[in-house]
This record gives sequence, C-alpha cells and structure tokens, in this order.
Amino acid sequence: MLGIKDWFLFILSLVAAIILPWLLLMDASAFQNNEADMTITDIKIVASASPNNLLAKPIFNKERGLTIETPENIELPQENIEQTPLPPEPKLVGIAKGRGRSVAIVKGSDGVDQNIKPGENIDGWTLIHISPNNATFRAQGVRKIIALDYGNRP
Repeated sequence: MLGIKDWFLFILSLVAAIILPWLLLMDASAFQNNEADMTITDIKIVASASPNNLLAKPIFNKERGLTIETPENIELPQENIEQTPLPPEPKLVGIAKGRGRSVAIVKGSDGVDQNIKPGENIDGWTLIHISPNNATFRAQGVRKIIALDYGNRP
C-alpha cells in the first residue's frame, strides 16, 4: 500500500521525467507573441515639479495655513451662546454577557434598573460600548466612561 509520501514522490518523478523534457523540446515560437497582435501606443512624458519648487513651500511650514477671507460686513455669532446642560449621568449597576452579546444594567433617574444594549438610550445618554468593568455613554457630543460602582451597592 502506497502512502502519501510515496504518491508525492511518484508525481514529482512523473513531472521530472515527462513534462520537463516536453517543455524543453517545444518550439520556442509557441511562447513568442506575434507582432501583428501587439498594439503600440505613444507615451508622453509630462514634466513634473522640480525638487527646488517643492522645497520653496514645505508642507509643514508654520506660515502655511488655511486662510479664510470673510467680508467685513458679516457679523460673526457671539460667544455667549447658551448651552443646554447635560442630563444626569446614568449609574452603571452591572454588566451581563451571554451568547456573544453584552447588556448593561443601568439605574435611570427614576431609580429603576434597565437592561440596555449598545445603541439604546437612557435619560438622554446613548450607550456606545460595553467593557468588562465599564460602559461608554454619549450625550450631546460628550463621551463619558462610567465604571461599575463596586463599593456602593444598595
């Protein structure tokens, strides 16, 4: 009975004994392209920027920057715009994992525990990510990482 090693050696010797001499004795014209089949296109050489011009205005030069020209008669908004206060932070009570999904157990402002998944909201905060010991929330563009509160259990 022939093993895998024997079959491999048999196929390798077959290639060496039959296929390699056949490739060497073939007519070389079979590998050459016929000139009638080839298309010749013109190549245009385009002048590129010289290194001296590139160094005249380096990319990371301090004087180089974004300049925005604004007309003098446009009034810019005042800086004293009122910002809405952030909602109260949710309290992370626990984290449950199972079947490849995580759920954060969060105490809302009404004192009721809720199970929320990433993408869901509670009291104006959206749960973004759940880690083993904390959860990341976002409200009004502010990102906050809230850790599990191990010491203050009710």
